[in-house]
Amino acid sequence: MLQLWIFLKRVWTFLRRKEFYKTLLCIDVGTDRMPFDDDDFDVVVCCGGIAPAHISPVVIKEWTRIVKPGGIISFTIRRCYIEIMQGQEEFYSKKLAEKCDEALEDLKNNKKAEVTLKKEIPHLENSPAVIYVLKVL
Repeated sequence: MLQLWIFLKRVWTFLRRKEFYKTLLCIDVGTDRMPFDDDDFDVVVCCGGIAPAHISPVVIKEWTRIVKPGGIISFTIRRCYIEIMQGQEEFYSKKLAEKCDEALEDLKNNKKAEVTLKKEIPHLENSPAVIYVLKVL
């Protein structure tokens, strides 16, 4: 985990130095309302943050609030958290899987966002992840 943090810190430093983004934030995320106005951002990216005892999928609705229509939300979840996988059964979280499904279904039904990509990708520790890309409507 320390190696991952060092890598991410280097990426943040590089992106800031190159002024790739107008605003680049690294903040704690919970279930509370985030301190941003509606439609404040073009993109939200969360890699590996949604997990049992970490960020709840409930936050996806909040991300939709702060991202402009036409903007993108991208996040990853380890597949073993949302599906029972052979040899990794102890990581499965029925509650997390249900909350993720509910949040995505609610956004779709209320025409707030649509899933444009859901794909399995390699992940750390030989456990695949699922990347989701949503377009805010």
